[in-house]
Amino acid sequence: SLKTLDEFDMTRLENVSENSIENFNRQLRKVTKNKAVFPNDEALLKMLYLAQSDITRKWTGRRRDWGEIHSQLEIFFADRLNV
Repeated sequence: SLKTLDEFDMTRLENVSENSIENFNRQLRKVTKNKAVFPNDEALLKMLYLAQSDITRKWTGRRRDWGEIHSQLEIFFADRLNV
């Protein structure tokens, strides 16, 4: 059966969300894998907190070419964007 546009958008949104969560978890595992033993739970929590702040800083950075991307989106999707 064919999916409606709304169903497609929701499926895509769910996949993007799942991929983001999996990516975040993978990066945390990478950090903790390098150090096999933590002296206590507090040390582990501190390391995860610092890793989380590094990961989210990378995600929230600006793209250098965002102006050009935005201009192209305005052309192709003028009816969908609220400018």
